[in-house]
Amino acid sequence: MGFDVFELFPTVICKKQDAIKFTDEELNVIYNTEVFAQELGNGLSFNEFLLEDTKLSRIKETCLNYAQEYFTEVMKYNFKLNMANSWLNVTQSGQSHMMHNHTNSLVSGVLYLKCNDSKPSIVFNNLTPTFILNLQSVENTRLNSMSWEFPIEDNTIILFPSQCFHYVPKNESDNERISIAFNTFIDGKASSNRPGGDLDLGDTDYVYHNKK
Repeated sequence: MGFDVFELFPTVICKKQDAIKFTDEELNVIYNTEVFAQELGNGLSFNEFLLEDTKLSRIKETCLNYAQEYFTEVMKYNFKLNMANSWLNVTQSGQSHMMHNHTNSLVSGVLYLKCNDSKPSIVFNNLTPTFILNLQSVENTRLNSMSWEFPIEDNTIILFPSQCFHYVPKNESDNERISIAFNTFIDGKASSNRPGGDLDLGDTDYVYHNKK
């Protein structure tokens, strides 16, 4: 007996390879960015608005364009996204990045500079079991898994809903793993499909402190 299978209410992750080619000037700025050891396990830049550097404006524009395409073309929301914050992640040999999500953000993204030789991956997590019992399946699929790993390559961008939990496994190579993460939000009027749900955010510049 065959079934028609419907994947209702999925968490939509978008991935694009060869998303950008970095210039020498951009790489020089990024690789000279100072980082510190954060509580989630890897290195994080002190600068939480990394892509506001005028020398990195092309990268900011590229990331925003991809985030907007995800939000508008894939998810079908016709609101303009602005970048809330952005920062550098450096995962050295033996380090990992603990499970977390991004608060005060709608669409988040990670742009990978250097990861091909560092056991690269990002793992997304579903914290709600498919069934009430914790059962071992005969095959792990996107329909029954509590987590799903995405292989990552240099110059790849990953986009996802900011509330989606994720982590980075331990870097078991001798090479560091470098990426730029960013959050986005909307301004202006956010219309809702429910009475009393409209929100006017104005043109205020919001400052976010949610680099996790």
